Amino acid sequence: MAMDHEVCFLSGDLNYRIDVKFSEAVARVQNQDWSYLHQYDQLLLQKIKNPQFVLRAFNESELRFAPTYKYDPGTDTYDTSSKHRTPAWCDRILWRGRHVRQLFYKRNECRVSDHRPISGGFVVGVKRIDEAQRRVVEQQVKEGWLKVQEKEIRIKKMAWLRSWGWTDPSVETILDREGGDLAQVVRILLAAEAQHSVTATTNNRAQHSVTATTNNVGFAHTWSLMDSEIRNRKAVPDDDDDESSTGGLSTANKHHHHLATSQMSTPLSPSTNGSTRDSEEEQEEHTRVPSDDLTTQPSSHTLTETQKMSLEKESVETAYGKAPNGT
Repeated sequence: MAMDHEVCFLSGDLNYRIDVKFSEAVARVQNQDWSYLHQYDQLLLQKIKNPQFVLRAFNESELRFAPTYKYDPGTDTYDTSSKHRTPAWCDRILWRGRHVRQLFYKRNECRVSDHRPISGGFVVGVKRIDEAQRRVVEQQVKEGWLKVQEKEIRIKKMAWLRSWGWTDPSVETILDREGGDLAQVVRILLAAEAQHSVTATTNNRAQHSVTATTNNVGFAHTWSLMDSEIRNRKAVPDDDDDESSTGGLSTANKHHHHLATSQMSTPLSPSTNGSTRDSEEEQEEHTRVPSDDLTTQPSSHTLTETQKMSLEKESVETAYGKAPNGT
């Protein structure tokens, strides 16, 4: 603490003694042989011998007065009790500072205790304070300290946000943008999470809707192609089938199934050399199934049975003409 000031004084009963016998010390005092007693003064010896001694940084003027301890109270006689304490300079004034000059250092003859009080006079250089500059420096110190505090607070806030799982780098940007308002940052992050959840749900629903629509469109497109092909082409009956008999319906069913299978698997290739019929007949042989299966198997599309029968009837009539009985 003493080192925190440009000028410092230390004064009081420091209780350092003189390491000589009582009788010798009294004799030296009577002869005012101060230099001899200095050689055995404990404070001076500590400053010389102990490099870690804290009072080495302090100065003291030369002691040129009699030791101030220990007197019989009310007298000028050193201790006459059975202890015969050796006279010593227990009371001292030390100082440190660059602009200090001591004017005097003396003891005062006051006999009210077993100590003699001491006093010292000094000239000390002090700095004059420029108030305008002082305010500038004070403001700089405050601003610098606030920056340090804000940095520490920001670190603590980011640590708290990360502890709740908000580890994205953008969180730090949001915190700065909101001026460190932690409550506002939390509201923004929670709102963003809620929006992300709604968007994800909406996207899933939209994807499901698009998939279902695509499936329906593809199915309808397949049936449209089948119907168009039947209308534009003459179905090829087998040799055993009678066009005027009810067997024509079975033949139409077979070709109907053949066309549906072709449209759902591979596109029809245009013919340039008359081989289309042969290719179709070969495919028909591979794909031909009993007509009962075609009429009794449940369909995977959405047309009702009535609609299916109507479509098949229309296809047969287009291919072979109406039956003789008009049905």
